[in-house]
Amino acid sequence: MAGSIVQLPQPKVYPTPTLPSPLPPTSSLSIGGSSCLTIALAISPAICTGTGNNLTITTSGSTPLSLGNVTLGANVNLTVQYGVGGAPSTGTVALNVNSFTQNSGAKITLGTNTAVTMNVVGTGQATPLDLSGGGFVNGSFDPSKFQILYAGTGALELTGGVGAAVTVYAPNAAMTMHGTADIYGSILTRTYVDTGGATVHYDTSLSSKFFTLGNYVMTSFSWKKY
Repeated sequence: MAGSIVQLPQPKVYPTPTLPSPLPPTSSLSIGGSSCLTIALAISPAICTGTGNNLTITTSGSTPLSLGNVTLGANVNLTVQYGVGGAPSTGTVALNVNSFTQNSGAKITLGTNTAVTMNVVGTGQATPLDLSGGGFVNGSFDPSKFQILYAGTGALELTGGVGAAVTVYAPNAAMTMHGTADIYGSILTRTYVDTGGATVHYDTSLSSKFFTLGNYVMTSFSWKKY
């Protein structure tokens, strides 16, 4: 029945995500408008381009983009683009952060033909991930292209919106959803609180893209005469 609670026959135990190695730093990194020069050393060998509040970090993905406690300034749109030598290409960026926080109106945008795996470590952080400021935009509308992995027990804050397609795997964390805009993909956390009435729409294509955790079950059967 829709809206009812079904008691599972046994507890589900989910593996803890593997921490990135090496771990990202725990230093603070503020990204504001026109701050490419400020963050150039922190993101090297990635390349930062853009003006005003629209900044793009382009990296080949051969080396993870390892940052510390990142704060994205108000109204800053940070695009993460896979590319070689500053030229956009197709690939996956490993974005390793200790924590990531958005101020009001800020957002993360996935670049063209870019997938992002965000590994959040959260050392010393009660809220290691706060994407409630302005959320994120995944223009592919494929939630497997933006994965957020977190092994800790801290709080995660999220908001939906147009292009909010994501896969969150944080089996020990507490998730809070803000606002009324919906999320498309999947969220697996220890607890989940919806403060504004937003809906999580599960993308069934994920069942064929990721390994499904659980006991083995029979999916088909046929009789054959030998």
